[in-house]
Amino acid sequence: MLSYFDSGERDFLLYPVAPNRRPGWEFFVSLGGSSLGPVFDEKSHLPKTDHPTLWAFPPLSLHGWVSDGKTNRIVFHHTQVPTVLEENLPSRGFYTLSLTSSDCQRFHDIEKTTRTWLLHPTPLRDLQTQTLIGELSLMALRDSPLPSSSLPQQTDDRVDQAVIWFLEHLNEDPKYIDICKAVECSPAHLRHLFHKHRQQSPREVFQKMRMEVIRNYLSEANITLEDIASRVGFSSASALSRAVKSYFGHPPLKVRNWRVSKNI
Repeated sequence: MLSYFDSGERDFLLYPVAPNRRPGWEFFVSLGGSSLGPVFDEKSHLPKTDHPTLWAFPPLSLHGWVSDGKTNRIVFHHTQVPTVLEENLPSRGFYTLSLTSSDCQRFHDIEKTTRTWLLHPTPLRDLQTQTLIGELSLMALRDSPLPSSSLPQQTDDRVDQAVIWFLEHLNEDPKYIDICKAVECSPAHLRHLFHKHRQQSPREVFQKMRMEVIRNYLSEANITLEDIASRVGFSSASALSRAVKSYFGHPPLKVRNWRVSKNI
C-alpha cells in the first residue's frame, strides 16, 4: 500500500525534517539542487551530496533530512515491499543508489504517472501500486550484491521458535526470561543466536515486532486503543500511547491516520 506521496522543491535548510520513525518504507529520491543527506541524530549524519540519489529506509528507521538549500525530490512511503528487499538490507541499515540521467528521467515519468492515478483512481490502482513498489525495489537493489538462491539460508530453529512464541503470547507481555524458558535456551546463548542470525539483539527484534503489530492494528479504524493495548500486552491505552510516541516519534492518532498525502 502506498501510504504517502509528495514531490517538488523543498528547502531542507529552512525546513529540515528532524529524525523520526516512519511506519513504512521510505523511498526518497533527490533529483538535483542543493546538497542533501539523511541525518540520524544530532551527532550522526551522512555527508550531503548534490548528485541525484535514491535512498530507501525500512520501517521504524530513525532518520531525517537536511540540506544546504532547495532540493527537488520525490518521496514515497509504502507499508509493504517485496521480501527480497527486506532480506537483503545492507548492514548500514538502508539502501542508497547514485542515479544516472536516464534514472532521473524515469523518476520524472514515475512522478507524473503516480500523481495522475492518485488524483484519478481507477480499478487498476492496486496493480499500479504493485508496479510502483516493484520498480522502486528493483532500483534500490540494483547495486546490492545478492546471495545465490542456490545457497541455503543459515538459521536456527530456536530463533524462529522464540519469535513465534513471543507473538503467540504478546497479550501477556512476555518477558525475555520466559521466552528463553519456552525455547529451552539460556539467555546468553539466545542473545548470541539473535545477533548471529538477525544481526540484532532479542530486545530490538521483539520491540520492533510488537510495534509492527501495533501499527497494523492502528490501520484498522474500528479497533480502539484500549483493545489494542490488551492485545499487545500493555496495561492501558495511555501506556500504549506513550510507547508508540516514544518509538515512532508520533502519537497513535497520527500513525493511525497515516495516509497518502492530500497535497498532491
